[in-house]
Amino acid sequence: AGYPLYTFEKDTPGVSNCNGQCAAVWPPVVVHNASEVPQGFKTLKRQDGSIQLADDEGHALYSFVQDTPAAGNQPATARGHGLRDFYLAEPIR
Repeated sequence: AGYPLYTFEKDTPGVSNCNGQCAAVWPPVVVHNASEVPQGFKTLKRQDGSIQLADDEGHALYSFVQDTPAAGNQPATARGHGLRDFYLAEPIR
């Protein structure tokens, strides 16, 4: 079970531009140590010093506060796609 992940069009590889109020609505996917980083993913350092998970091209990954996770046979909701320059992340290949 998990949440959909999003990228932000105003980010550049290795740089997150969603901070403050933006990050309150679009929480960054943060990791606390390298063992939490799934194979094929990257990380970047945020303005606040936290480490954010990024896709294989270095684009920061976010969740959306109005989404719900997958549970049982119910899929996750992805209500944030296309809102305020956020789009569902492409699968890592």
